[in-house]
Amino acid sequence: MSGIRERTSSGLAWSAANQVACQAAILFGNVVLSRLLTPQDFGLVATTLIFINFAVILAQSFGSVVIQKPSLSETHMSSIFWLNVAMGVLLTLALALGAPYVAKAYHEPRLTMLVRIVSVQFIISAFSALHFNLLARRLEFRRLAIIDVSEAWVGVGTAILLAWMHWGATSIAAQSITIAITGVATSWLMCEWRPKAKFAWSAIEEVADFSSKNLISKAADYWVRNVDNILIGLILGQGPLGIYTRAYAVMLFPLSRITRVVSRVMFPSFSLIQAEPERVKELFLRMDNAIALITFPMMLGVLATASDFTACVFGPQWSEVVPILRVLTVVGMVDSVTSLFAEVFLSRNAMGLSLRISLPSQALQILGIVVGLRWGILGVGVGYASMVLATAPFRCYFGGALIGLGLKEFCANLSGVLLSAVTMAAAVAWLGTALPSESPAIVRLSVEVAAGAAIYAALLSAFSVRGYREFLTAVRGRLRLS
Repeated sequence: MSGIRERTSSGLAWSAANQVACQAAILFGNVVLSRLLTPQDFGLVATTLIFINFAVILAQSFGSVVIQKPSLSETHMSSIFWLNVAMGVLLTLALALGAPYVAKAYHEPRLTMLVRIVSVQFIISAFSALHFNLLARRLEFRRLAIIDVSEAWVGVGTAILLAWMHWGATSIAAQSITIAITGVATSWLMCEWRPKAKFAWSAIEEVADFSSKNLISKAADYWVRNVDNILIGLILGQGPLGIYTRAYAVMLFPLSRITRVVSRVMFPSFSLIQAEPERVKELFLRMDNAIALITFPMMLGVLATASDFTACVFGPQWSEVVPILRVLTVVGMVDSVTSLFAEVFLSRNAMGLSLRISLPSQALQILGIVVGLRWGILGVGVGYASMVLATAPFRCYFGGALIGLGLKEFCANLSGVLLSAVTMAAAVAWLGTALPSESPAIVRLSVEVAAGAAIYAALLSAFSVRGYREFLTAVRGRLRLS
């Protein structure tokens, strides 16, 4: 147990450092690019990425089995590698040929070139997909951090340089190619494994059942998360889509930059102790509480300071982001603490159950988006958020049952953090009304963030929140050792 705990703790530390460095790059890029590019540019790229990111899921469909399967032979690994390469070539060709039809559907000729540029990444990324998963399987998160940080900063630097040279939306498209090239170079340096000239369909068939169910689950989740982008782009246009995606990117932050820090470590860790549900449950509760400790105040803080936050991060020309941002922060908060159940389903090899839960839930989320569309992007956000809140308890109930975790215990684990974060957000919202409206947004936001942090820390201490206590204990232990 201690060995797994130490490796998991080390993995979390490296993943956290990784995400801090990557998020610094992304935040820097967003601040600069929001001032160099227009909402239409971001809308064009968002439309392109709808199809590109789905192709990424297809290309990496055999990735999770490399981590989950207890033993893998050289034949398994080489066969998966060459299948990834073949899929990468096919996906690049398919997207290149289909690009004119995407442009025609959206009545936007520029999409033809953008889709074709970005599609090249699949041939490139296919050569590094297995290496990433092998490093995760071994809990080599220091090496993964080096890869991710290199990709993030090289990609952002490329996008900013090209945007400054007036390349428009193409600057962000070129960023994806740069990231793919950097990923291949660094992953082959960090992982010593090299593919052999062998391929066996029998090896693929052995892992196909798990991989196919995992693929269906990820594909369904992906299209639910992007049907709003598709409909907004088709019906409302690229400008509203650019505004919506800026708010959506903030909502995704806790999921993509915090929950996935933990998920990346938890899946291999859960897999190692999959035969002991009680240990999985205890680890899950600790990690979910730690996630909430960060994401709840972050999302509720953005909700309370949305106007000043938008003016500082995106610029005053993005004021239309504010109302949709306030709605989507609630989704980000809920998703951040329920998404970890995906790792439970994976590690317990219960993807069939996961599909039976997720597909009806996702159908309802699509319905909410479609109904809300008549009220514009705000209606889409409200419809989507409503259905996420309505369906989240089902994921918690059935996912928790796999490890003996009930809804009451799940909610109780988060209650102290939630109460502290809600109280803090209410105080910050009141403070925002008391501050002089003529003050610069950066000054107002700085005061609100400082006050919010102090209030939140005091509330965590007063309520003796578990994650906060464990954090202080760990810090004191490190100080004594030093």
